Amino acid sequence: MDKRESASEKLRRLLEEQKNRQETLTVGASPVPCSESTSIPSSCSAGASTAEYDGDLIEKAIDEALKNPRIGAWSPRSAMILNYIKFTRPMGKGSLSSEIDEILTSGLISRYPELHKAIEKVMGEKQVEIPTKKGKK
Repeated sequence: MDKRESASEKLRRLLEEQKNRQETLTVGASPVPCSESTSIPSSCSAGASTAEYDGDLIEKAIDEALKNPRIGAWSPRSAMILNYIKFTRPMGKGSLSSEIDEILTSGLISRYPELHKAIEKVMGEKQVEIPTKKGKK
């Protein structure tokens, strides 16, 4: 019998090793498993209370967002939907950018409500307002 590991066996072993390496972060009193990713999974820090967020990082996030509020995402499926809307929407019937902003903002707030509250709190304390038009602070 051949002792070499097949590609599928190697992949299976690597996935199992990665699963075993996952760190456990503590949110409140309960440990929550989180991947080593730099993103904030909805099951991790998003559930933290407002007091658990780093105020300096929130301020940095606010400052960076106000300097450069553009975001980008590689999402062919979303691009297909948005292109169809763009092709079929009559001119002057609202901007696609505004619609994307509404959809993205409501989705992020619903996924990370405590983080949103923490950001709103810091913005209120610093008297920061979100610009309503491009290029306006």
